[in-house]
Amino acid sequence: MPVPREFAQLLSRFHQDIGLQASNEEEVISFMLRGLDNAQKRTVRGFLDGLLARNPTGAELQRVWRDGDADWSLRDDDELRQFLTMIRDRLALDAVRPT
Repeated sequence: MPVPREFAQLLSRFHQDIGLQASNEEEVISFMLRGLDNAQKRTVRGFLDGLLARNPTGAELQRVWRDGDADWSLRDDDELRQFLTMIRDRLALDAVRPT
């Protein structure tokens, strides 16, 4: 599954100084999502929906993360799966909120 440009853009905001922008996972996700417009968010959500629905192996998730070219890694496969799920769930929640 090729990594969309929008997902790579999202991951580009996940860098070694992220702790200066956010103090917990929810704030990290909010910071990362601020860099995307609504169309880009829909693309990322669709990508993560499809990826996570396939229940990929940890190695597949790590490949997707590396292909997204994040500056920082999540080496634990389960933590990575949980983090990607949190991003997807946040995008789904944001989609139903009135603007």
